[in-house]
Amino acid sequence: MRVQMRVGAMLLALLLATTMEAHATNVCLASNSLCGTCKTTSVCATCKDPTRAMVDKSTGRCRLKTCTELDGRCKSCEADAPSVCAECWSEFDMVNPKTGKCDVPS
Repeated sequence: MRVQMRVGAMLLALLLATTMEAHATNVCLASNSLCGTCKTTSVCATCKDPTRAMVDKSTGRCRLKTCTELDGRCKSCEADAPSVCAECWSEFDMVNPKTGKCDVPS
């Protein structure tokens, strides 16, 4: 009888732990649409699209990368579009209006 109770208690604990983990993941994903997987209820582990977004270490949330994080040749970003380059470091590069990145003019 004790063995059955102990096994039942272990199964109940496992079920609760699994349910709580799934709930934590749902809370994290629901609160941050860019998040792909969660560490905790409020901290994102990975972003859905790591080429466009990254986990902000101070907030634990995914955010879109800025133009300087996307393109090392970019000096500054557009104020109203932070992922679009406004100015390039090199005088030989120009911002490509189609991509928003620095390119060597052809």
